[in-house]
Amino acid sequence: MKPTPLQSTKLLRTTLIIAVVLFLGFSAIAAMYFQSYYDDAIRRMRSEAEKEVAAIHASLYPLLIREVNISTAMANDGFLISYLSNPESYTAEDFERVLKNYLQGCMKIYRFDAAFLLLAENNTLYSQKGFARIVSDDAASATFSATLARERAYDISIDTDKIANNEQTIFVNCKILGRSDELLGIIGVGIHTYRIVDALMTFEVESGAKASLIGKDGNIEVSTSRKGLERVDWLDRNGNDIFRDDLERAKTANAHDGEVAFAGGNSASGSYVSGRYLPELSWFLVVEHPTGDFYDNLRRSILGTAFVFITVLIIVLFVIAHVIRSFEQEIRGMSEERERNLAAMRDAMMLTLADLVESRDKNTGQHIRKTAAYVRIVLESLQRLGTFPDIIDEDFIVKVVRSAPLHDIGKIMVPDAILNKPGKLTDEEYTLMKTHAAAGGEVIGHIISIVPDSDYLDIAKDIATHHHEKWNGQGYPDGLSGGAIPLAARVMAIADVFDALVSNRPYKKVFTLEKAFAILREESGKLLDPRVVDAFFAAESEVVKVEEQIREPDPIEGVQQLMPRFYNA
Repeated sequence: MKPTPLQSTKLLRTTLIIAVVLFLGFSAIAAMYFQSYYDDAIRRMRSEAEKEVAAIHASLYPLLIREVNISTAMANDGFLISYLSNPESYTAEDFERVLKNYLQGCMKIYRFDAAFLLLAENNTLYSQKGFARIVSDDAASATFSATLARERAYDISIDTDKIANNEQTIFVNCKILGRSDELLGIIGVGIHTYRIVDALMTFEVESGAKASLIGKDGNIEVSTSRKGLERVDWLDRNGNDIFRDDLERAKTANAHDGEVAFAGGNSASGSYVSGRYLPELSWFLVVEHPTGDFYDNLRRSILGTAFVFITVLIIVLFVIAHVIRSFEQEIRGMSEERERNLAAMRDAMMLTLADLVESRDKNTGQHIRKTAAYVRIVLESLQRLGTFPDIIDEDFIVKVVRSAPLHDIGKIMVPDAILNKPGKLTDEEYTLMKTHAAAGGEVIGHIISIVPDSDYLDIAKDIATHHHEKWNGQGYPDGLSGGAIPLAARVMAIADVFDALVSNRPYKKVFTLEKAFAILREESGKLLDPRVVDAFFAAESEVVKVEEQIREPDPIEGVQQLMPRFYNA
């Protein structure tokens, strides 16, 4: 027993639900697996990164804090404070020599690379070599301005040390305050960065990670890869821009000089980045730990699992699609069989109705069968010629040919005395006879109101109502002209006129084919659509063949044999 369409629909819905559940379930499992794998790896990398940051910080701290402590001690040296607090010292002849010897002594004792002293009294800068210059408010004095602006007693900066052979140096600058806390000046010492670079290099060799000192502006201050004195923005390298917001938040939090750490993976550089604020430098120590094959393994794992997932899903969907397609084909077959049965019933009904009308009209012979055949020939000729391409297709031809037998169904309303009168009709009788066109439209209109297949019957109504309209507008019942007349009715008109010409009628004898053809050409543009006439004569041989075959009364099957693709569809 075949399933009903409702059963097939329910089965289809159930199958689709199963497919969706399988898809969502497998996706959720895969997502949970990858998240767990990723979280565990990140935890391990973060723990390792914290250890590495602490290790490099521990190695850098002694290098930095020693200079800070010594510089601070120098700034609190009683001799220096007393000497600079005495106004007479500034006018002494040996003032420059005293300061020079003092700075050279500090360098010798503490092994600094550079030392200098800035006097607040006259903005004069002295180095271990003696007088250097008068400090102004230009950009070169920004280092001293930054030191003076800070609340704490010292500041650290990196600059090109003109004193120490234009080499890159980290400066520790300390304020010198008098006994009444008045500002006497700034004393500074310089450390060549190679000491810190050596410490970074040692760390990198031992750990395999890369360490850099980053300023608050995001520029690399010290690293093992920095060459020369150029400014390099760390945030613009290897996708590090993802940490820009972290750096901004850390700068705000660092107002209290507390350590602030940030960390995260950077797939662009294949590393796990961790950063810690160094209050003694006011910089960030950033360690980039290579993740090795982590991201590659993760990608391979994702691709492998995705491949398996997609393969399984395709197989499941293929099976589901096969089941659905099988039921669709079965349902479609049932539907097509139903449509064929309905079409056969419609055709039988229409032919029966038309045959009943023709059986009352003893003057028309095989009129409905012949005209239906002519209609088919003309429509196919129009299609071949490319005329009315927006209207004529196979579906339109089928509907018009099936509707053609009903073109005179309105004659059922005409009395037998008029319908079968052996002679010519009077004017009054002819007027009554002409009512069959409007009556035919009303009959089919009534059928349309109770039959759902209205698009099929709409054409039949057009044909029944308007097949006696004329191209020049002098026809009936509505006096339509030109393109206002439905195309199906225009085609029906030439078939109806031609058959009337070559058939016996009470009011005329049979015309020869030559005579009939001549009349049709004469009526082109008057009674008939010129393009329809052209199509008729383009298929003249087919018309003649039909006219010769249907001469004597035949059963209904005769016309079906002539038009099998319309009546056996």
